[in-house]
Amino acid sequence: MQKLQMNQPAIYRFSKANLAAILIFLLMVFICPVYLYAQNKEVITNKSILELKAAGISKEVLKTVISSSTCNFETDAQSILKLKKAGVEDEVIIAMTEKMNAAGNKTQTTKTAVTAKSTGSSPVILELKEQGSGIYFKKENGTTELEPTVYSQTKNSGAFMRNISGGFAKSTIKVSLSGPNANAQLENNKPVFYFVFNSQKDAGINSQAPLWFTSATSPNEFMLVKFITGKAKKVRDVVVASGNDYSGTAQGVDEKQKVSFKYSKLENGIYEIYFEEKLEPGEYCFMYAGSMSASGSANPKAYDFGIK
Repeated sequence: MQKLQMNQPAIYRFSKANLAAILIFLLMVFICPVYLYAQNKEVITNKSILELKAAGISKEVLKTVISSSTCNFETDAQSILKLKKAGVEDEVIIAMTEKMNAAGNKTQTTKTAVTAKSTGSSPVILELKEQGSGIYFKKENGTTELEPTVYSQTKNSGAFMRNISGGFAKSTIKVSLSGPNANAQLENNKPVFYFVFNSQKDAGINSQAPLWFTSATSPNEFMLVKFITGKAKKVRDVVVASGNDYSGTAQGVDEKQKVSFKYSKLENGIYEIYFEEKLEPGEYCFMYAGSMSASGSANPKAYDFGIK
């Protein structure tokens, strides 16, 4: 009994030392992995978003990743354009810019995003400004330019009958585009277009009119025309004059071929074009009204598209 009492201090000292070692070990086991994870946690960048989008990650998941992660995004116009072309949704891009704004990032790219937001600019508007003047149609993943073409020929139909009938028969003057279909074929029968008007020196939509006209500045100066087509036709026609010697000749595009549209001004020089009614399947084009000459002939640019 006396020997056991003599050994108690040694046992007590041994147990205390072991307890401290055990506590240190437990701290290493449970705390270090958390520390290491925090140290190695990935900073989410534009590249990360592009890689996740390419892997098929939904916009809801991308927004969650952005809100719960440390981020360092570039949100200048070029970077946003790259994101849009890769199919990143507007909601995700807005979440990226808001994340950088909330983080107090003072880089120039964030200043660009904050300025765009404060002026009401959306990623679509930034994209349109970057691309310059022209007509664009809205797609799920951004916008695509509607490429213009030029009328290839002018035809006078019924002139012979008009002559031999003493002017009673009706004749028409038509201008034609080559080919039965436009390159741009749209699935949506209520498409959305954007008109972008920039400076006079921009060789785009502003260079529509002959020199005696003022350069276009509004969608009001354009017409939407539905082409005359048929199974046997290899061209798309627009009637630009019709009549006879007694009733007179009406100049300009036939009213039956004109299609109404609505528009709203998004910013100076940028307009959104939309439709209240569905467009019928067929071939269409936007054309500058001032391009029609007094003789009924024409050589304007035609921004053509088809509705399937």
